[in-house]
Amino acid sequence: MHRHVHAFLLACALCGVTSAAMAAPPSSDRAQQRLYRSARVCCSDPTEFQFLDVSLPGQQLLEIGPTSRLFDFHSGRSFFAALRLPEASGSYRVRIRSVLQGKGNTTRVFYPVVALLNDNFIVTRVSSPNHLRLEPALATPGGEPGLSLSIRVDPAEAKERYLIVFTPALLLGASPEDRREGDVLTDTTTDYLERKGDAAIPAAVFGRLQVSLVPDAVESPSGEDGG
Repeated sequence: MHRHVHAFLLACALCGVTSAAMAAPPSSDRAQQRLYRSARVCCSDPTEFQFLDVSLPGQQLLEIGPTSRLFDFHSGRSFFAALRLPEASGSYRVRIRSVLQGKGNTTRVFYPVVALLNDNFIVTRVSSPNHLRLEPALATPGGEPGLSLSIRVDPAEAKERYLIVFTPALLLGASPEDRREGDVLTDTTTDYLERKGDAAIPAAVFGRLQVSLVPDAVESPSGEDGG
């Protein structure tokens, strides 16, 4: 296995979860689960991903659904979105919101976790569920409630060119059968679920994401969630 591929799979373990939480994982729609379990892995490594270009400043709506690609991350299988970050002279923030689906007892959400890769496809950072914030619709004019995170990108610190959004497989009740070497973020997600308890929003296989890129000078300090 190439060095950058191994590094990617190893770092994405930070988004995993242990079998301890498998006893009662948040539920997902059965139709989504069937599609999820029957889907084939798209690629052997991230160099084969199809990256969508995003601009600065800019906004992008992303649908992760049945036609999206699926990859076997170190934390397990997940549908994902892959973005190519813009060339920038100054720092900026990438803000991602995963919109809540359904209402009342049927509410569920795609838990977004993020891996940032440099121009050699080596992982530089990975987020965790602890970075997510439940955001009401009123937080954004004309917006919808969802889980959000905000990550600062500084070209002067690292040549981060790619951003992958996916979800921990254990949240879907489908983590890898064997705990993989270096899977240290498993514990982070387990702790998140245990802390949230029954208050945790059930996880969805698919999701609708709102992505925005804003220069640091424009971003409000209150938007600094996870970077």
